[in-house]
Amino acid sequence: MNKFTVITFSTLLISASSCSLFKKSTTTDDGFASYEPASTDSVSSSSAPIVLDKKSLDGEWTIINAYGTKVNFYTMPYLTFDSENNRIYGNNGCNYINGGFSVEENGSLKFGNMITTLAECNNKTEAQISKAIGNTTSFTITKEKGIQMLVLRDKKHNSIMTLRNHNLSLLNGTWT
Repeated sequence: MNKFTVITFSTLLISASSCSLFKKSTTTDDGFASYEPASTDSVSSSSAPIVLDKKSLDGEWTIINAYGTKVNFYTMPYLTFDSENNRIYGNNGCNYINGGFSVEENGSLKFGNMITTLAECNNKTEAQISKAIGNTTSFTITKEKGIQMLVLRDKKHNSIMTLRNHNLSLLNGTWT
């Protein structure tokens, strides 16, 4: 099989498998996507519990919403966690962000030393994502139909941002 066939097949496989994750997904004329996750507050009964440590955060996560604010489909904000170096990288819908993070033994999640580029944007999503990062104190991860969802929570344990994991491990291996 050549690389083009493998890439095409992988893309179709990922697209098909992600369709069942959301009850509803629409794009409005202004380019915003509306997502309703099937479940973000509990682990499905068919799923194994997920250990909540900093390693469980590793990888790239697409931001679905922050404080209920819809994500602009065209800018696709994301966060990438690197637990080996305690670093976070990403985009808040307008500006690139990076900084540090830590997960404490009690399960708390803290972000620190955050920096961002300073492009001027008139974007509500950017402000809500930045606010959510600043107010995060804990997190939960659920797994439904093989897809992980990360929920960042504030000190009152309210859901303030929901993210979807990018699992591209099926692309690992030998390419011929």
